[in-house]
Amino acid sequence: MTKLSKSKLKLLYINILKGYSECLYNNSKVYIKHFDTYDVGSFDLKYEENLEYAKSKGLPTLKEKEEEILANNLWDAKKDADIFDFKEYIERLKITKSKLFRISDIDKLNSNIKEYEEKISKLEIEKEELVSYTAESFARKKVNDYSLFCAFFQDNKLQSPLFTEENFYDLEDFYLNNLTLLYNETLSPFKEENLKRIALSPFFFNFYSLAENALEFYGKPIVELTFYQTELLGHGRFFKNLFANSKTKAPENLLDEPAKLIEWFESSNNLQDAVSNQDKTKDIKSLVGISKEDRERLGLQDENPHGGLMAAAMKSGGTLDMAGIMKIVGKG
Repeated sequence: MTKLSKSKLKLLYINILKGYSECLYNNSKVYIKHFDTYDVGSFDLKYEENLEYAKSKGLPTLKEKEEEILANNLWDAKKDADIFDFKEYIERLKITKSKLFRISDIDKLNSNIKEYEEKISKLEIEKEELVSYTAESFARKKVNDYSLFCAFFQDNKLQSPLFTEENFYDLEDFYLNNLTLLYNETLSPFKEENLKRIALSPFFFNFYSLAENALEFYGKPIVELTFYQTELLGHGRFFKNLFANSKTKAPENLLDEPAKLIEWFESSNNLQDAVSNQDKTKDIKSLVGISKEDRERLGLQDENPHGGLMAAAMKSGGTLDMAGIMKIVGKG
């Protein structure tokens, strides 16, 4: 998906503040509500009602279908174990990555994580196709339909539903599918990556930094916030703490790249710690393998071959103890 421009990102933010999005349906402007905790509570209730109805009509549950495909040798239990193990392995890789500082090492782990995520996705899709229709999938479909009914309004006060229950449930599948596409297309930009980008943008962050709490920022208690509003608040708090506790200043070009920015902060702090925690008798060889980008994050960049860290090391016979490093970077 093409990266959203800053201007469109700001419009997305305005929609989050308003609690709805606008779109055209049958050449008329309509409004799609952003759901909150109360809405999801009603969806959960609908799910349970439809799940019990489906089971009463004889539809097999997910557990029953899983047992069936195992009994018929359509699925291998080892694949379930693989999915579980792959997910645990990814979590371990993420923990390891958060402790690294060399860019090359981080890139290798990112590639490894992506590889195993793809393996998990492939196995889960394979199993889902075998399991097919269950009481749970029936209940989810009914809830998805109900959420569409609850989402569309004629007015921006979200007081006049676009459909009555009668005319909504009389819609043919073709029109219901088009409505689903419209809903998904309108709300697809509200993905986590874009919410993080908004959280890092001055038009949000500058105001958020001045607010004492959610009530002061949004004008209503947290329990009444939409999920987009809550998620944005969480990202804002995370990045605010990240900036406050960081030992180094982030480069401007990463302020619109949340994932890379987080990696940069983690690796920069790890690199600072690697230097600070070194025994004073050890030399720069203990940091062998760090790249130019690694050195720049620490403040060890060499502007010319005759000055800076490498030149100082050469004057010392190819070595430089930690006291020397700390002096160069202004920490000794």
